[in-house]
Amino acid sequence: MHVAAAVIYGKKKPIKMATNKPCVSGPRCMQQMHNISNSTPGFVACAGALTLWALSMDVELKKKGQQTGMNWYSCYESYLRYLLEGLRNRSKPVLALFREWDAELFPDSEMSLGDVRVTNGAAGGDELDAALDAIRNAEVEEEEDVDMDNAGDGETGNGEESGDDQ
Repeated sequence: MHVAAAVIYGKKKPIKMATNKPCVSGPRCMQQMHNISNSTPGFVACAGALTLWALSMDVELKKKGQQTGMNWYSCYESYLRYLLEGLRNRSKPVLALFREWDAELFPDSEMSLGDVRVTNGAAGGDELDAALDAIRNAEVEEEEDVDMDNAGDGETGNGEESGDDQ
């Protein structure tokens, strides 16, 4: 949760959280700029994957860790799938997670996915189904994937120079 707090409120927020001291964020923090009022499955999944990466031996965040060999995107997708399924099935641990995150990160908000009843056609049920279907139907073919490790460095991903700057 501290990684998530740093992302949306700034680097001082996790320190304040750990010491139970109040922290007032400025108007330029992500939470204020984007009017973020509650945790979402993607946000929690991203924070989970970033936390694991930060504790790993990998120096740079790339699709596949150079030291660990960990596929960080798959890590994120696994967390996301777990959270979406948990919301769909009203899993008590998942609902409690969202209530806890929202109470800690958004204490003034009245909205939490941990308190919303999700059914088909109401309160985001269709969106949850669509997100779960997208994850289930995603077929990643490594040959066709963009090489995230070399994206934007003038190479084609196979060690050859692209012809863009000739």
